[in-house]
This record gives sequence, structure tokens and C-alpha cells, in this order.
Amino acid sequence: MSQSQQAARPIGRLRRQRDPLADCDDDQVIRCDDPTTGWRWYYEVRGDGRVERFHEFHGYEQEVIPHEHASETAHFERVESVAVSRVHLEVARGEL
Repeated sequence: MSQSQQAARPIGRLRRQRDPLADCDDDQVIRCDDPTTGWRWYYEVRGDGRVERFHEFHGYEQEVIPHEHASETAHFERVESVAVSRVHLEVARGEL
């Protein structure tokens, strides 16, 4: 079979990943680190489903963002994301 007749093959596999925000307990937040830029930020899901971002660049000030944005960003290959106690965010914000 010539190269022009070969069947198309997927280059990579797309797989559905769990929403990391869905796995957070009430006393947890998602901590994200980007080793490329050195930035750190947190996502918190409120009881009403609202998602808030606290980014180091903005002094960890609260910012309401779309749930999809937070979920997709936490899935970026270069971003390291993990659920941690809310205390981590409180320390970063200087609340403790």
C-alpha cells in the first residue's frame, strides 16, 4: 500500500479525565503549580458550585471563574495539580 493509500491513524489518544474539582472535599482546594513559569494558584469550589481562583500573580486575591476554565487548566500536561487542605491557601494568603 502506498503512503497516500494508508488509512489515517490517530497521533495520540484522547481520554476523558476526571474533573479534579469534583474530587475535592469541603475543606480542600486544588493547588496548581506550573514548573515552566514558576507560578502557583489555587481553585476552590463553593457550595453553590461557583469556582474561585487565587493566583500568586495577583497576590492570591479571589477571582470567580468558569468551572470549565478551572477544570481544563488543571488538566494541562505541564501543570501539576493536587487536592490539598484549605489551610495551604490560607497560609499563602497570609491568613494564618
